[in-house]
Amino acid sequence: MSKSYDARPVLRELSLRIEDGEFVVILGPSGCGKSTLLQIVSGLSAPDSGQVLIDDVDVTDRDGRTRNVAMVFQNYALYPHLSAQRNIEFPLRAAKVARSERSRRAREIADPYGLLQHLDKKPAELSGGQQQRVALARATVREPAAFLMDEPLSNLDAALRASTRHYLRTLHTRLRATILYVTHDQVEAMSLATRVVLLRDGQVQQDCAPALLYDEPATTFAARFVGMLPMNLVQASLISTPSGIEAHARGVQLPLTLPAGDDLGARDVTVGFRPEALQLERPDCPKSGVHGTVTAVENLGHEQVAYVDIAGTPIAARLSRAVSLAAGDTARFTVRASDLHLFSTTTGRRLRWQTPSSAVAPTPALPSPVSIKEPA
Repeated sequence: MSKSYDARPVLRELSLRIEDGEFVVILGPSGCGKSTLLQIVSGLSAPDSGQVLIDDVDVTDRDGRTRNVAMVFQNYALYPHLSAQRNIEFPLRAAKVARSERSRRAREIADPYGLLQHLDKKPAELSGGQQQRVALARATVREPAAFLMDEPLSNLDAALRASTRHYLRTLHTRLRATILYVTHDQVEAMSLATRVVLLRDGQVQQDCAPALLYDEPATTFAARFVGMLPMNLVQASLISTPSGIEAHARGVQLPLTLPAGDDLGARDVTVGFRPEALQLERPDCPKSGVHGTVTAVENLGHEQVAYVDIAGTPIAARLSRAVSLAAGDTARFTVRASDLHLFSTTTGRRLRWQTPSSAVAPTPALPSPVSIKEPA
């Protein structure tokens, strides 16, 4: 489907299929189109082109109230004059469910959310986390075909976000619910989703399980967006040597040798490695791996992050607290070949390559670059 506002494309020919029982998280930065996608699925907005199908029924032109989906928003939208129980019961009351049945279902659904002792309280008497759980319980009590959640945890502090993530996982497991969840927070995406769809500028960058998104990012954007710290990226050139094809970058000796016939479809590449993949060497070790000058060190309590300048390129390394480093120190790191990621410098897309068996590449003289063509 596609959608534009004031001639500005927001969704660009996006296709997405969600199976029953999946917890799919739409992840991306502000303005990528994720909330627009949710609004189209809910019926709050219409696509310029394309269709919305629920249970294989075309609902594109149907009113949102007939789609049997429940929305949970960033602001809880509770009725301030009603108790928590009556807020939870409200969709059932609108559906003319009998009072005794409304009460039974509201109490049943409040239990796993830890709300039983708060059912008589008004929203103003509840904490932010409790209000969000009331909103979730109100959506749950309808037993909809799917839940649509638009950044529901954004207004909570870190501790409440963690506890509410637990309730969401309980909801998904207990009800085997189908959930479409929008967030810019990659911690929420990685901890909640059975599948993550990463959006950028209205287009899908990657659609896969959370672990695969982290382990094999499809683009440099995915590599930098996902992770507690962005993936380090350095520019390198593929060089032809007697032993094969090697990647060389300023300030970095990469442990990467490819067979001579391994055509990656690029001559200039971007090499990525996670901050946790770097292992600190002793200062008197040979100048191999990654070496540069420490510009800053952040103490995070359980670990520290060293920021290092390597020939003008800033990188980060996650290290144990036991490591002693300070700004101005010279630091040398090694990185295993299996922890390297290759991307096309031209397109930013991941390049497929066979991990070499040797962990460290020799340091050869630099002959002429190998002639490798970009794919058509």
